Amino acid sequence: LSGSMEPVNPGIDAKALAERLTAGGITLVDVRSPEEHEDERIPGSTLVPIDAFDPRRVTADTAGRTLVLYCMSGTRSTRAAALFAPAGLPAPITLREGIFGWKAAGLPTEGSGV
Repeated sequence: LSGSMEPVNPGIDAKALAERLTAGGITLVDVRSPEEHEDERIPGSTLVPIDAFDPRRVTADTAGRTLVLYCMSGTRSTRAAALFAPAGLPAPITLREGIFGWKAAGLPTEGSGV
């Protein structure tokens, strides 16, 4: 292997995620640091930092909902998503390009730094 991380899933782009969030049934989890989440986040997201990430804990609250993970650019959310298979859990969806992609699509963020 080249050392590059293979994506766990193809991910979802920002516009498609925004539509799905409007329709409901999505649990959106930010895997960045508490400081990053406080500064700027996608509205409605829940913080579960990658440093303390436990896929079993995250999925306990998502019964019947689609789990989507995001970070700044997609790297940390892909790492977090890779923890699901070894735990015997279905892989979540990741937001392609993270919050950078969300903002590039012109979608709103909230937080103390916005």
